[in-house]
Amino acid sequence: MTEDQANYKRLLTLIESAQWQAFGSEDGFALRALLLVGYVVTTVTPDSRTRLALTVRGTRYLEELRSEV
Repeated sequence: MTEDQANYKRLLTLIESAQWQAFGSEDGFALRALLLVGYVVTTVTPDSRTRLALTVRGTRYLEELRSEV
């Protein structure tokens, strides 16, 4: 697994478990990449907070990353 793939796995796992406080400012570029390729979407909660959610493609990609040694 490459360094980028490990970082994507970490970010997708954080999104999956809604651990928003664990994101850092250095994660912005990788998060934008995940949005652009369709692995993540943004949603707005009723209280106007923006949240990230995995797409079906994102869930499959995370499963692939988890299966790598």
